[in-house]
Amino acid sequence: MEPTLKILAIEDSPADFILVERHLRQQGMDVECLRVDSGEALEKAINDFDCDLVLSDFSVPSLDFHDTFALLQSRLPDLPVILVSGSVGEEQAVELLKLGVCDFILKDNLTRLVPAIKRSLKEFAVIKARRTAEQALLESESRFRELFEYSPVAYQSLDESGIFLDVNSRLLELLGYSREELIGTSFCDFWTAATRPGFEEKFAAFKREGRVKAELELLRRDGQRIIVLLEGRVQQDAHGGVLRTHCVLYDISELRNLEEQLRQSQKMEAVGQLAGGVAHDFNNIMQVILGNAQLQLMSNQQLDRENRYVEEIFRAVERGSSLTRSLLVFSRRQPLELTCFDLNGLVQESRKLAVRLVTEEISLKLELCNQDLNVRGDAGLVQQVIFNLVTNARDAISSQGMITIGTKSVVIDKDFISRHGSDSPEGRYAVLSVKDSGCGISEEIMGRIFEPFFTTKEAGKGTGLGLAMIYGTIRQMAGFIIVNSNTGVGTTIEIYIPLANKVRAPADGPASTGNDSGNGELLLLVEDEDGVRDSLSQILVISGYRVICAANASDAVRLARENISEVKLAIMDMILPGMNGMEAAVELHRIKPDFPVLFLSGYSEETLESKGITGYHLQKPVHPAQLLGQIRRLLDEPGDF
Repeated sequence: MEPTLKILAIEDSPADFILVERHLRQQGMDVECLRVDSGEALEKAINDFDCDLVLSDFSVPSLDFHDTFALLQSRLPDLPVILVSGSVGEEQAVELLKLGVCDFILKDNLTRLVPAIKRSLKEFAVIKARRTAEQALLESESRFRELFEYSPVAYQSLDESGIFLDVNSRLLELLGYSREELIGTSFCDFWTAATRPGFEEKFAAFKREGRVKAELELLRRDGQRIIVLLEGRVQQDAHGGVLRTHCVLYDISELRNLEEQLRQSQKMEAVGQLAGGVAHDFNNIMQVILGNAQLQLMSNQQLDRENRYVEEIFRAVERGSSLTRSLLVFSRRQPLELTCFDLNGLVQESRKLAVRLVTEEISLKLELCNQDLNVRGDAGLVQQVIFNLVTNARDAISSQGMITIGTKSVVIDKDFISRHGSDSPEGRYAVLSVKDSGCGISEEIMGRIFEPFFTTKEAGKGTGLGLAMIYGTIRQMAGFIIVNSNTGVGTTIEIYIPLANKVRAPADGPASTGNDSGNGELLLLVEDEDGVRDSLSQILVISGYRVICAANASDAVRLARENISEVKLAIMDMILPGMNGMEAAVELHRIKPDFPVLFLSGYSEETLESKGITGYHLQKPVHPAQLLGQIRRLLDEPGDF
C-alpha cells in the first residue's frame, strides 16, 4: 500500500481547491491536502506540513507567484511545484517552466494532473537521489581533502614528466616552499647530487612497473638535506599510459641520524676497546724508550756530548703518547686534561714540528691574529689536531701548494649556530683554521669525513681515525668544526673553541724544580715489565736513590716487610700479576700505616675504574723529570698524597 501523498495547495478559491482534491481522489490517489492563501499560512505550512508536492495557482491576491516560487525553491528545493491555473497564457507558462516549475495544468482540464504528479514525483526522486549523492560526494571529497591536506604524511601527485600537480601541507612544510612555488615545477629539481644518479633509473622503472619504494635525499629551500622514504603508484589512463603518479613521503632523517649515531657509537666502542687494549702495552714501550733516552741524556751530560738526537727521541715519545691519549679521549676512555693556554703560542710552537710533516714543494704559512687567544682545553691534543690536519692537507696536495694555519677571535650568535647545525652556546670563540690548496672534498663524501675508519687514502696510508679523533676531541672541549671545500680548489677546516678569561698554570702537579735528587733514600720499585723496571731503577740510582725492585705484588710486600725500617716510598704499577697495585698498597699500609705509595699505569682511567682501582697516579709514559719531582714532593711532604 502506497503512503498517503501530502499536497500543499496554494489557492485562494475554496471551490477550485475542492474540485482538484475531489479529482485526485476519484483517480484513486490517497491524498492529504492543505490549502493556503496567505504568506503567513504558507510560512506555517512550510514549517509544519511535511508535504510531498505543491499545486499552486498563479493568481493568488495576497501572494506573488514568483516570490512564492523563489521561497519554495530556497526552503524546499527537493519539492516539485506544479502550476494549476486558469489565467496563464501559453507563453507565460513556458517561461515559468524554464524557471523550474514542473508542469502546467489548466483548471478546466484536469485530465493531465495525475500523470503530471506521478511524473514530477518520479523526476524529483531521481533529482533528489542525484543531489544526495552529489552532496555525499562533496562531503566525502571534503573529508578526503581535509585528510589529505592535514595528514602527517607528505603527499604529492606528479604528471608523467615528474611535474608537481598537487601537494599537501606536509610536503610544503617538508620542502619549505609554498604551494604556488611548487605546482608546475619538477620533482627532480629537489634531488641532491647524491640522489640523482641512482634515483633517475628508479623513477623511470616506477613509471614502467607501476609501483616504487625507495629512499632519496632531498634539498630543502633553506639548504638543509633531508632523507625521505618514498612510496608511490601509477594512475593509468584508459589506454594504459601514465596519467599521473601518486606518492607519499616519510621524513626518515631523524631515524637515519639515530642509526648513524648508533653505528658511530659502535665504531667508537670498537675504537675504545682497541685503544684500551693496546694503550697499556704501547705506553709501557714508550716508557722503556723514554727511560733509556733519559739514561742516555744523563750519560751525555757526564761526557759533555751533544743531546740533539736524544731530544728528538723525547719529542717522538711525546707525540706517540699524545696519539694514544687522543684515541682514548676520542673513545671517551680517558678524560681530557684541561688547562688554559694561549692558542697562538701553541700554534707557533707546533709549527716547528709541523714543517717536518710537509714536503719541500709545500709552503707552510701562519696567519695569527694580533690578540691573545686564551682557551681552556687539552693543549697536547690540540697540538695533535694541528699535526693531523697538516698531514691531511699535505696528502690533498699532489705537487706544489700552500698550507695556511690561522687563528682569529669571533663572536657567534644563534643564527650562526642554527646555520651550521651546532649545539654549542653563543659567545666568544677562538678559531683555529687549516687551509690547503689541494684537491678538495667531493660532495658525495663530505658527510662521512668524520666517520671512524672512513678514509679515501690508499691502503696503508690512512687509518680513517684522524678526523674522527679531531671531532671527538673538539666536541669534548665544548667546541665544533666547520668544513668548507671546493673540488679542485682546496679545503678549509675551522675549529671553534670557547675563549677562556685568562691563562692559568697547568693543573697536573708540579714539574721538576731541578733539585729533585735523592739523598740515599731507599725506594721500592714494583713493575712487572722488565724494560720499564730496569730503566726506571737506573734513573733513580743515578739520581741519588737506593732502589729495591719487585716484579709482582707478593714480592713487593715481602721486600717492604724485610726493609720496613729503611724503605721510604713505593713506586708501583697499578696492574700487576695476581694482586693489583691498590691491593698491594693496602697490604703495605698494614705493615706501615703512613707508607707513601706513588702509582704508575699505562692503562686508561676507564680500564682502571673497571678493575675497581682509583686514586692519584702518573700516566705512562711519564717523563723522568716529572717522576723525580713527584718522588721528591712525596718524601718531603708525605701528607699531600
